Amino acid sequence: MKRSTGIVLAILGAGALLGVCVVAIVAAIAIPALVGAREKAKGRDKQARAMADIRQIAAACEDYAREKHEYPPFGEAKEGFEILDAHLLWACLVYSCTDCPFDDPWGHPYGYGATRDRRQFVIVCRGSDGKINIDKFPVLHVSTHCFEDDIIWRNGGFIQEPEGPQKKCR
Repeated sequence: MKRSTGIVLAILGAGALLGVCVVAIVAAIAIPALVGAREKAKGRDKQARAMADIRQIAAACEDYAREKHEYPPFGEAKEGFEILDAHLLWACLVYSCTDCPFDDPWGHPYGYGATRDRRQFVIVCRGSDGKINIDKFPVLHVSTHCFEDDIIWRNGGFIQEPEGPQKKCR
């Protein structure tokens, strides 16, 4: 009787140990995948918030232009536009958008530029890496798939924006 009870306990112990091992293996596979999915969702939320901020800032610039007949000035134009590392355009914000954000969801200042004649403007969110990752602005609409890619508004609409699945590329 003692011997059979010991065998049963040994079998139950081995089964429990096997069960713990299976659960540990499943957790080791599932937890990083869940954390990665959560990080992607956070990044996607930040991109959506940046796009909403840019729309709000662009609307303030349009309000400025309706009254002044030109977009707000800022800096010396270079190759059409100047992207500044300073905080965004005070004239536009003071004029009509007291609650416009200065910094993007990643904590970097939005970039603003205007042509020398102030008939065109551009607003740039530098993405998660905080760098401007382009040499020249796209002429046609461009879709991006990386959280580090810039989000660019130019004269009435996005010319570079996130679309589809996003990932960390750099």
